[in-house]
Amino acid sequence: MRLRPRQMIMIVAALVMAVVLWVQLSGPSEPTYNGKSLSEWLDERRPTPAGPIVLTDEAELAVRKIGPEAIPFLLDWVQRTDSTTSQSLRYRVGIPIPLNDVWRARGLYGFRALGDAAEPAIPELVEMALKSDDRDVQGAATNSLTNNHPLAVKLLIEALQSGDSEIRFNAALVLGRLRPSEAIEPLTKALADSEHGVRGIAAMGLGFYSPDKLPQATIDELKRLAGDSDREVGLAAEHALKMLGLYQAADVKSDEE
Repeated sequence: MRLRPRQMIMIVAALVMAVVLWVQLSGPSEPTYNGKSLSEWLDERRPTPAGPIVLTDEAELAVRKIGPEAIPFLLDWVQRTDSTTSQSLRYRVGIPIPLNDVWRARGLYGFRALGDAAEPAIPELVEMALKSDDRDVQGAATNSLTNNHPLAVKLLIEALQSGDSEIRFNAALVLGRLRPSEAIEPLTKALADSEHGVRGIAAMGLGFYSPDKLPQATIDELKRLAGDSDREVGLAAEHALKMLGLYQAADVKSDEE
């Protein structure tokens, strides 16, 4: 009997779901606290008046009680990726295949809750944020670093000196999202990077800071960069100045002047 396309899709979907379930059940048992597993605690979230979703106070306390024992699980979850087949079945065909965005979210919420206790995982998280080929993994790793632990900031600033322009680009991108005060001077120096992409992303990163945190030298460099001969870089600097509420067209000087 020849199977119809729809039947084939359903069979593939069932196989994918079976594999996902097998992987989840065959791994080591999650740590628990007060009778709930780590992942169960990480699903207990609440909205805040400002908008972001955070763990409940009880869940955050539970993760901290579990402590460093959670790190191997959180690292595994943050870097879980989705196959093209799974994504197509979920978004194009409409079959509710479980995707790993749920696990990546659990991972990043867990690292945020651990705070300083997450330090042993920081080098690996920074490595993911800088070098992963999967944008979802990069994003989850970056969001896992939002506590701005000194080690993470140090490693990211050091990465701005890498000989690999892609790593410098990603370092500037992550630092712009995290906005540590220690990164202002290194990001300002990156405005003069030899690669136009690094110059542009460094400018965008500085645009996320509060303007009163930026020294006048940084603002002057952004204004200079707004006149960069590379139009994309110039537009990035202009956008950063607008984000800071400091853009004045008359202040922008082109490289030709």
